[in-house]
Amino acid sequence: MSVPDAGMLVRIAGALDTTVNDLLGEEEPEQGRDLAAELEALNRQLAEREERSRRRWRAFFAAVGILALWGAVMLAAGLIR
Repeated sequence: MSVPDAGMLVRIAGALDTTVNDLLGEEEPEQGRDLAAELEALNRQLAEREERSRRRWRAFFAAVGILALWGAVMLAAGLIR
């Protein structure tokens, strides 16, 4: 019986978007599932935080753009010297 190359198994698992354990038909340990669930929750929280930050920066730059536009209009109208 031959043993598959570990590097090849990792590449195949990556290409199929699965784990090496799934390829070999092995069950994941319960601890691994718990850790995966925790990491998934943390990843979701970080993504939500990043999206909130992105929205704040967009709002900030939109406000700066509006103020700059307002200033340019006022300057062009001669209301600001």
